[in-house]
Amino acid sequence: MIDVNVRGFAAMALVAYEYFEQRGGGHLAGISSVASHLFGGLTLTYHATKAFVSNYLAGMRSRARRTQLPITITTIEPGFVKTPMVQGKPVWMAPVEKGVAQMVKGLIKKKNHIYITRRWRLVVWVLYLMPQWLLVAVCLD
Repeated sequence: MIDVNVRGFAAMALVAYEYFEQRGGGHLAGISSVASHLFGGLTLTYHATKAFVSNYLAGMRSRARRTQLPITITTIEPGFVKTPMVQGKPVWMAPVEKGVAQMVKGLIKKKNHIYITRRWRLVVWVLYLMPQWLLVAVCLD
């Protein structure tokens, strides 16, 4: 998982970014996860690799601003989308069609950050306001 989600992602994102620099602009979108804002003992590698992806894209966004080239970097962070990968019946399961529609709309608007579904933005905001002791209690797998 680290090889694919970290090393593979970083290599591909860097190649794409360098291509956009040479070309004079472009739009790079990377798929992370709402899990990047959480931690979990049973899925710690997944959470950690998605945190890497979100932070790497934030760094690329900062680099793009410094170059003053029209390079847009979009971080896409889905919550639960009804795909074969999702096990059980988690809360706020989004149909694929809704997730794709929100993603496309955000990409067309060249958003920096897209949450699928949009309610996860509020959840992430609340997580950052929570005291650490409460966050630890909530993030148990």
